[in-house]
Amino acid sequence: MARVSFTINDAILGFAFVYSAFDVSVEWYQGKFCTCSRPIQLWLLLSYISIVLFRLAHYLGVYLSDDGEEFIVRNQRNNAQTFWVNWLILGVLFPFFTAWTVVGTVWFIEVREKTPTCLPKGTHPWFILFWIALCYVWVGIYAVFVTLQIGMEWRARRQQLALRRIENDDVVRRWGHINVAPDSAMPFLKSTGLTPEQIEKLPSGVYGKPGSVASCSGAGLCTQT
Repeated sequence: MARVSFTINDAILGFAFVYSAFDVSVEWYQGKFCTCSRPIQLWLLLSYISIVLFRLAHYLGVYLSDDGEEFIVRNQRNNAQTFWVNWLILGVLFPFFTAWTVVGTVWFIEVREKTPTCLPKGTHPWFILFWIALCYVWVGIYAVFVTLQIGMEWRARRQQLALRRIENDDVVRRWGHINVAPDSAMPFLKSTGLTPEQIEKLPSGVYGKPGSVASCSGAGLCTQT
């Protein structure tokens, strides 16, 4: 498990979201958004909560993983806890936040067209527009992570299948089943070495008498005893 460190930026970010969520909730309770054509206050509140959940899930993944901050872009199939945190982020929170950002964009445009004066004095339209832009930046960053994760999983499965094809009883007895290293599955790394098909086509033969032992030197000279 990696060490989780909270920075001053996390404290400031957390305070800002808590304060903003509290402010929106109070104005919502006072009915200051009641004339808006769409519940833009609901969108703001859930978007704040989603960002906080993103950070909490990220810290949980860092805590459970041996890879620290890089746990999202590494193959975590052998770590069940980190695997499920990873897919909580990329399979649940990320799709919801992306869809919710699009919904907020549509609602904001409709509010500006139909009820442009419905927002409370403390909630400026430029702030909502700025926050929507930040949400799209956040979506873009995690879209890169999703692309990396899908590419790594696809390559890792192909490499694992290739290893299983060339394993034999002697390899398993000596070293066990060989697993793919996480970094070797990075989608932008070029594959090197022979494929299973090329290995199967290599010439092979049995040398020496049954029960004898052959020893080879670094120069490639073999002697039988």
